[in-house]
This record gives sequence, C-alpha cells and structure tokens, in this order.
Amino acid sequence: MLGGISHALVSAVEEACFFHTVTRQQQTRMELKGSHPLTANYSVLRPEVSHDPQGHPYSGSE
Repeated sequence: MLGGISHALVSAVEEACFFHTVTRQQQTRMELKGSHPLTANYSVLRPEVSHDPQGHPYSGSE
C-alpha cells in the first residue's frame, strides 16, 4: 500500500532529503520500486529479472 508504514523513510534519510531540498533549492524526487509481482526489483532503476524462464519479457518490465 503506497503511503503505508512500509514506505516510511529512516529519519536520517528523511533529514538528508530535507537538507538537500533546502540547501540546493531543489525538490527531492522519490523513486518507487517496480510494482510487477514477477520481477525482482532490487534497484529502483530497472528490474534485475525481466524475463520468464522461457525468455519472454514480463509485461511492463521493459
């Protein structure tokens, strides 16, 4: 669930984001990990596993 307790940031990270926003006068952009249940999203940039065992891409992973 977006916005739930599992999406909360550690206070030190939240403070660093706030400091960056104030110091650089640049809004911090939060990135969410992927929402496709069959892809392994260890990175916020792209899924680590984007194809099924037969080599077909998972929908929405590319």
